[in-house]
Amino acid sequence: MEKPFDPNTPENKEQFKKRILVVDDDQFIRNFAPLALGKLYEVVTINDGKELLDKLNSGEAFDAVLTDQNMLIMNGIDAIEEIRKDPKFDKLPITLWSSLVDSEIKSRVAKLNNTKYIFKEGRLDVIKKAIEDMLEKTTE
Repeated sequence: MEKPFDPNTPENKEQFKKRILVVDDDQFIRNFAPLALGKLYEVVTINDGKELLDKLNSGEAFDAVLTDQNMLIMNGIDAIEEIRKDPKFDKLPITLWSSLVDSEIKSRVAKLNNTKYIFKEGRLDVIKKAIEDMLEKTTE
């Protein structure tokens, strides 16, 4: 007799982890994110907004995106606005984080569906809470 599916076994928990895409040009953040969040989520890291567009358009699926604002090749808000032009990404939760408080950026974010702006404090609890909030929206 076959055993019923148990989502709490270690192999099933690993298989069904939510996939988070972290976008930041800071190597420390790209190294830190998988270490800090890897037990909870499958974390993929990339360098900039251009890579974000390429990664999403490649068809690779993610449950949420956490992106920095200030990056060299393409900043976060420009990438998000480009992403939101494509209806297939309308429900993808995205959080833009920045170490600067910028009212213009906040205003642009407020006009976008499923997009949030947070201050980049470097505190793990703030990052985890932002991801939890994004993922909660995908299950509603």
